[in-house]
Amino acid sequence: EIDTAHGLAAEQLGLARAHGDRRWEGDALTRTGMIAWTRGDLPAAAFHLGQAVDALRAAQDRWRESFALSHLARVRRDARELPTAQATAEEALVAARLVGEDTVLGFALDILGSVLHQRGQSGSAGELVEEALTHYQAIGYREGEASALQATGRLLLDRSDPYAARRAFGSALELCLRLGQRGGITTSLEGLAQALLASG
Repeated sequence: EIDTAHGLAAEQLGLARAHGDRRWEGDALTRTGMIAWTRGDLPAAAFHLGQAVDALRAAQDRWRESFALSHLARVRRDARELPTAQATAEEALVAARLVGEDTVLGFALDILGSVLHQRGQSGSAGELVEEALTHYQAIGYREGEASALQATGRLLLDRSDPYAARRAFGSALELCLRLGQRGGITTSLEGLAQALLASG
């Protein structure tokens, strides 16, 4: 319910700014950026997430800062700004490691892994995605687990192992079907189709 979410985030942002609360301002800006990304408006997403990072640094909220940085790295990755995306994702991971909590660690590792994969650094990407999967599984974050399995499938296709890729995409598809996560279902099916084609 994107329009409703956007309205609530705007209301939260207004309240946070009226009370001078930088933490909740940053939180609202992160959500606004995520909504812009969902709508495919990458420039707006980057703008709001950049503002979110500034607010959260001022509030010294490292957990939310890492989360905002990871989202910003994903936006820059999708905009094909790969060197900047990598630098942002590395910042996110530094903040996440300082916090030491599984959700932000998993997300930061997942995003950095995807950026490195796109930059042709499959070995390093594989290690990061494997670590991300461990953090997601530790807290039962199934959507994150599916994302890491999809990334694993793509890496396995690069390594010419379509049979293992089929297992990874198949597991991701099962999770996404259970969650009703339509974007994840589509991504898993596309990966599964590629793996089936590669295996004949």
